[in-house]
Amino acid sequence: MPGLLVGGLAALVAALIMIFAWLEAVLTLAKALAALGFLGAGAVAVYLGWEELRDLKKPALGFSCPDEATRYQAEAAAYQAKIDEISRCASEKPANPANQDS
Repeated sequence: MPGLLVGGLAALVAALIMIFAWLEAVLTLAKALAALGFLGAGAVAVYLGWEELRDLKKPALGFSCPDEATRYQAEAAAYQAKIDEISRCASEKPANPANQDS
């Protein structure tokens, strides 16, 4: 464990010495990374804005005729009734499941 601590401290000291020795290169790298970061963030923002504009141009979901809406409402009501029936059956558990075999 102490070897790891000493090695870590040596690496930190060496890194600080290298940063100050090559300060110009480090700053150039930082500038390049900042420019690339802004480029990437800008590209993502443009893409998301474009997608938002495309979503605004899409027509809203609507039904072509009232009969279609009525049919879907009836279908949804039938599914809800089936869910209620399944829920009722699941909640009606036998009082003592161990005595069912006899």
